[in-house]
Amino acid sequence: MNVASLDILFFIVVQEQHTLNYMNQQDIAEANFRHLVLDIAWFGVALAATTRFASTYAIRVNATPAEVNLLVALPGIVMLISTLFTGWWRRKFINAVPAQYYPGLFFRFIYLLPAFTPLFPMHLQPAWLIFSATAPALAQGVAGAIFMEFLRHGVPQERVATLFSRRAMALNFMLMIGSLFFGIVLEGLPFPINYQVMFLFAFVLSLVSFWHVNQVKMSDDEPRTSETAKPIVSQWYIWKLPSFVWVAMVTLFGHIAYVVIAGIIPMRLMNEMNAGEGYIAIFGLVELGSGALAAYFADRLIAKLGAQRLTAYALFITSIAALVLAITHRLDMALFSAVASGSGWVLATTGMYILLIERTPNEYSNITSNGYQQVVGVGIFLGPILGSALVSMNLSLVQILYVTVALRILAAVFTYVNTVPNQRPKFIRRIRRGRVISSEVLLP
Repeated sequence: MNVASLDILFFIVVQEQHTLNYMNQQDIAEANFRHLVLDIAWFGVALAATTRFASTYAIRVNATPAEVNLLVALPGIVMLISTLFTGWWRRKFINAVPAQYYPGLFFRFIYLLPAFTPLFPMHLQPAWLIFSATAPALAQGVAGAIFMEFLRHGVPQERVATLFSRRAMALNFMLMIGSLFFGIVLEGLPFPINYQVMFLFAFVLSLVSFWHVNQVKMSDDEPRTSETAKPIVSQWYIWKLPSFVWVAMVTLFGHIAYVVIAGIIPMRLMNEMNAGEGYIAIFGLVELGSGALAAYFADRLIAKLGAQRLTAYALFITSIAALVLAITHRLDMALFSAVASGSGWVLATTGMYILLIERTPNEYSNITSNGYQQVVGVGIFLGPILGSALVSMNLSLVQILYVTVALRILAAVFTYVNTVPNQRPKFIRRIRRGRVISSEVLLP
């Protein structure tokens, strides 16, 4: 065999090896896609226990409006504080899969702890419910920030929008099933056994979700050659990126405007419109069904409108949801609020995350994901606190809903008017006019 034949043979072997590696990467990406969708599907059923019925449980154990709002708000600030330790925790592991194991497991105790509520005296039960939601938030902040690496690096970049859309669709569809199933359980079993059964079952389902998360394989599974060879970027430096600041402000305003009435809606439905747990389940069913339908078209809408305009339009749709709930006194008409709320918020959150990917450097995805999670935590905390402040001003629930309409419209306008990509918000541009910050400024 001559030299030319050996070169040809070597070339064929190398090409076949590249083909096998490519096919293996494709198989891993497809498996990751499947596990990430199944993860949120199982988790969605469990999530119905807290998002749909935790507030109603608090109302049943005679929680005050301030305690109901605290149940929603306090986990947000605890989650925010815990994200400050994400970078330190993440650097202890070679990739995101082992890094999320203990935080992800402890976070799922949010479904187990409320099952012990009836064991406490009646006057302490609201406090235990607040603790049950707050303690796991210590792990939620770390787990949530690390999990965003799964979404950003677990599949090829061109499939991230599709993955997020399918996850949103699966989440809302399974939340719909969970709301319906748990609503039947709550109506069929005596109180408080019904809530105990619901939370215990939700905890088991969350462990199935946890198994799927741990099946994901990240592309950087190989150990790092040298920890010192890669500079550690401070998470505070991302606030020098004008593009990230704008995405953060959109996310913050959007979350505040949406969750400000998180504790008001069940009181409006149950206390003023005489809804029971069965109707709450139907309300959630309609909201999640519309959200699942909107999620199916989310990636197509992003391709057609762009993430920015879609987010602005979606936030405006959520203002319609608050308006309908304010003007109607009929439970059947209130379902239109559920339709607008479910579809609008799913499209808004999908658009926000795609904005984060589009407007921030991929090489700093760890710290931008952590910063994004911190902003979400601030929004989830400040929204209900603002709701409590409005209640303390002796405003009626209807008046609070009208204030929410105005807040959501303002959030939509703020998102829409910043049309130039990678530009800081207008009030920052006035302060630091003309200065361009390159990616090198992120390095300490």
